Amino acid sequence: MGTKVWRLVSVALTCTSLSVPLAAQTGTISGAVRDAESGQPVPDAVVSLSGGGAEAMGDVTTNQQGQFRFSVAPGSYSVIVRLVGYRTARVDGVRVTAGQTEDVSIVFTAIAFELNPVVITASRREEKALEAPASIATVSSGDVDERIGLTPIEHVKALPGLDVVQTGLQQSNVVARGFNNVFSGALLAMTDNRYTHVPSIRFNAYNMIPTTDLDLDRIEVLLGPGAALYGPNAANGVMHLITSSPIDKQGTAVSLAGGEREVLHGTLRSAFASSDSRVGFKISGQYFRGNDWKHLDSAEVQALRDNPGDPRIANRNFDAERWTGEARLDIRPTPNSELIFSGGAAMVVNSVELTGIGAGQADNWLYKYGQARYRNGRFFGQVFVNTSDAGDTYLLRTGQPIIDESQMWAGQLQHGFDLADGRQDFIYGID
Repeated sequence: MGTKVWRLVSVALTCTSLSVPLAAQTGTISGAVRDAESGQPVPDAVVSLSGGGAEAMGDVTTNQQGQFRFSVAPGSYSVIVRLVGYRTARVDGVRVTAGQTEDVSIVFTAIAFELNPVVITASRREEKALEAPASIATVSSGDVDERIGLTPIEHVKALPGLDVVQTGLQQSNVVARGFNNVFSGALLAMTDNRYTHVPSIRFNAYNMIPTTDLDLDRIEVLLGPGAALYGPNAANGVMHLITSSPIDKQGTAVSLAGGEREVLHGTLRSAFASSDSRVGFKISGQYFRGNDWKHLDSAEVQALRDNPGDPRIANRNFDAERWTGEARLDIRPTPNSELIFSGGAAMVVNSVELTGIGAGQADNWLYKYGQARYRNGRFFGQVFVNTSDAGDTYLLRTGQPIIDESQMWAGQLQHGFDLADGRQDFIYGID
């Protein structure tokens, strides 16, 4: 018995002596995950490591106190934490030394998922996106806040079903159905149920839309035809910019951005409402300037040789500049009714605009609108006017002036009702 006891003791001593250097060759990463807003621990979050051969290790989940722990070889690691409902958190440069413990504190920021947003473009009335009779893609105000856009088109480039062609710092062409070109008006573009194209040629000049990013509540894109509700110009889809009410979104916000090509873009929005939230007023505006991409059309160069005395031919001004301004008054007599008056203007001081007959030099092109709309339950009515004055704009291949002093007046009435417990919806109106 004595011999067996000594053998067991010697084996135990050997294992202990081997475990000491093995333990000395590893380190520990431990930490806790907490909610950024409440400061409470976040349990069941998935924690993984990257770097230092950690790819071979499995993930761990945080316990009820939000804690986690890894035993790893010495080296530099990144700690990644994921959980549905939170923005992925990552901590880089966590250095582990043998026999030491590295503590990591991670703050988790909650995010909201808008799974079934309210839309109005499909039926011209509020409804859930999943209940809409057509395919609607939306860009929320949160998505707009995440990036700086010189025009609203910057926010729809990633939407499925859209073809976006950039023709300048602030110029672009968008189609949802059919072929794109440099002078496209196929897609019906609207702002708060008002057509936004240039009246005379129905061209979607998105840099002439006065709406700022600070004012956008959401963008809705109807990918299919919408002629039944919006008329003969909606067969190739609808893009609808919806702005926020001064009653629902109050306060003052300022945004200033700059970048390459001497870009400077500033926006302002200020809104306030009465104490009973029945009347609200807001103003907004923006200013942009930048050095657009330089290019000379060979046809312009040849025209200049043929007409050397014309100062307008091939005389491109690449210093793009524009400003916009808007005002809006909201009145809500009852919870189910609202009366809205709005007006705005956009001045393209300088810009090179591509057309089907060559480029044009926009020089003090002024676009203005006025709108009044009323809604009470399922009844909707509006009247608006769009005006365009091309200023001193001219064609760069010929030097001929582009004269546009157009106006478009529109009035619309719409009503609807449900039958069979909401299983059948009727909409009728006049335009």
